[in-house]
Amino acid sequence: MAKNTKRLFILSADDDAEDRMLFEEALQSVGAEHLLFSVYNGERLITFLNDSYRKEELMPNVIFLDLNMPIKNGKEVLKIIKADDSPFRYIPVVLLTTSASVADIEECYRLGANLFIIKPASFTELAKILKDLMALFTIVVELPPSLTSH
Repeated sequence: MAKNTKRLFILSADDDAEDRMLFEEALQSVGAEHLLFSVYNGERLITFLNDSYRKEELMPNVIFLDLNMPIKNGKEVLKIIKADDSPFRYIPVVLLTTSASVADIEECYRLGANLFIIKPASFTELAKILKDLMALFTIVVELPPSLTSH
């Protein structure tokens, strides 16, 4: 049977332009099939989600979120996304941040984060982390022979 890998829609929020570029380059380096949309603060992320929801557009498969951002920080965004009445509460959220504070880690998990990753010091480490994560988020679908014989 043929295998078809689902393309991931990744939504990322980070106020640092260099970190956003590094994230995208690391994703490309691991060969992840993805559509990446990046925003520079938490408010833009929430606006993007709400607009997509209202227009019944594609929702992200996973959100990568920085903790320390202007306007709405990662914790504020996490509270909104993971609220009981939120239509986005089932989207996995990965905190990718420089904070190594135990208090930040505990609070983010309490607020509903699915994973908390301290930004690695090197591109190689980031690429390895993303490769492992993409394996978790990518779904391999076995197509029936009737669909693959064309």
